Amino acid sequence: DGQLSPSAARAKLSRPAYVVVENATSDGRFINALIHAYASERLAMAIREQWLEIDQAGGKDEIPKRVRALLRERGADSRRIQALADSDRLAPNHDSKTMRTMRMLEDEQGIVVHVLHKRESENYLPMKAIASFRFGNKRFRRVYEAFKKLTAEQQDYLDMKSGFKQGTKSSAELDVEQKEMFGELPPNILRDLVGGFGSDCGCWFEDGEGKVPHYITRAVMESRCSTKPGELPAILARITNAAVPPLAAPSTSS
Repeated sequence: DGQLSPSAARAKLSRPAYVVVENATSDGRFINALIHAYASERLAMAIREQWLEIDQAGGKDEIPKRVRALLRERGADSRRIQALADSDRLAPNHDSKTMRTMRMLEDEQGIVVHVLHKRESENYLPMKAIASFRFGNKRFRRVYEAFKKLTAEQQDYLDMKSGFKQGTKSSAELDVEQKEMFGELPPNILRDLVGGFGSDCGCWFEDGEGKVPHYITRAVMESRCSTKPGELPAILARITNAAVPPLAAPSTSS
């Protein structure tokens, strides 16, 4: 746009773009699953060629600190830094601490921030991805069968890793923010969701060989996003725009 000389622009583009996340391993699995599902070859190439780095902050509260460090210590361009975070919302209208922190980061640093619509990245797991793991375990089967009975919106805000807390007399304890959404469910469904799918369920974006399973497709992922259609391709497009230099326009000279 005329604000940088060619040499300065080249210097900035010689450094990678960054997507700052809480955990590069688990969030990296999620991003790779999206790249696979939407066949985003440009973004796959950006990661392969190290034009884009999935940068680990080490915790949600550390994301703003990490962004500031990239700007200050590595001389990164704010236009080529983005952040991606779980919303941590307990219900559709819940304004979580994470959401407030990410809004402040976006306002203060002028970077693009992606806050997931669902509670966490694990809430985007397709049903087949969930069903393909540990299905021989009786407790897991109970959680899975109870999860299938939830509405799409309820599935968005269940804590996939831990489920509901254990209450008294084998009942589930709900957070105040979740009583309106989940309070009318039968007690046996709530009870079966206590403990969730376990802390490693984010691994299910990969198969046993560390690859994205063939059944994680665009159609499958979009079926999981009925409560916010178009969210995932929009995230990928904005990351790609920051990470991959635009192709030069064909010359019109003779």
